[in-house]
Amino acid sequence: MACYACRRLQATVSHDGAGISSLRADSARLVALYKVAAKMVKSELLAVAPDDYSPSDAAKAMQEIRGTVKDLERASSRWLEVSVSRHYSKAASRSRIALEILGKKPRKKPYEDHKRRLIDDAELVLRRANQSIIETSAKILSLTAMAAREIAARRSFVQEFDFSQAEKRVASMAAKTVAEEEAAGALTTKVRKYLVSLVSNDQFVTVNGRRYDMKYYSELVAHTTLAESQTAATLDLCDQFENDLVKWSDHQTQCAECAKYEGRTFSISGNHPKYPYLEAEPPIHPNCEHALLPTSDISIAVEKKHGRYQTPGSLIGG
Repeated sequence: MACYACRRLQATVSHDGAGISSLRADSARLVALYKVAAKMVKSELLAVAPDDYSPSDAAKAMQEIRGTVKDLERASSRWLEVSVSRHYSKAASRSRIALEILGKKPRKKPYEDHKRRLIDDAELVLRRANQSIIETSAKILSLTAMAAREIAARRSFVQEFDFSQAEKRVASMAAKTVAEEEAAGALTTKVRKYLVSLVSNDQFVTVNGRRYDMKYYSELVAHTTLAESQTAATLDLCDQFENDLVKWSDHQTQCAECAKYEGRTFSISGNHPKYPYLEAEPPIHPNCEHALLPTSDISIAVEKKHGRYQTPGSLIGG
């Protein structure tokens, strides 16, 4: 990959703008990386034309794409380390304050293995997606090569006519030559249009047989991973403080999947006499914006009595 391309990718991931703290802002940083990479991959694929195909050009394009993906993996790995740690720490700090307001005290040592597993799992997901970019690109270049062979065969058929034959055949052969040339040209146009359509939507990531737009897929992974890190931090702090109750945040959502959990209180252990077991944790679907907030029997009683008191997590921006 050209040095300029490398710098663009690395600069995007290394830039830690002041005040970037929200989940969406951090997700946007990973999406920006994948958008740049998608543009580079598309440029390389479109540069290999079926009507002027060269195996060396295709090999060079494939080498550039591999370089792009390699830089993308480095950049996305760095993003995971920084962003997941940031959101985990932020959620842990928020939960710690909420638990202290509830009068809880830490009973165990801090547990951070959960955060490490989240980073490792997300890195594996992205690595597989990145590898699929290479595989998808190779398939598109293979199609281009196949189309080039077909176009060349059409043109070769036209060029092999023997115009030294008897005069009576020249006229019909000339007419057929014109027809075949037009057929080859039409095929070139049609194939070129189809190959462009394959790369125009940036669907270079393939997962379980389905192709994804690189921007959409990176946004999906980023949002899900960061939301999971927040939930993990809350549950880890509840475990450290031996707090059993959590409440799903209430956004008055219209989502049917979240509606049965939103605003309700759950028991982490499932041993509470009143509240049900926490069977599902946010996010439970792509772009789910719910979070878990520590609460307690006393906090719930006060809230019910006064009708305005919220869980400590809500009071501090949870």
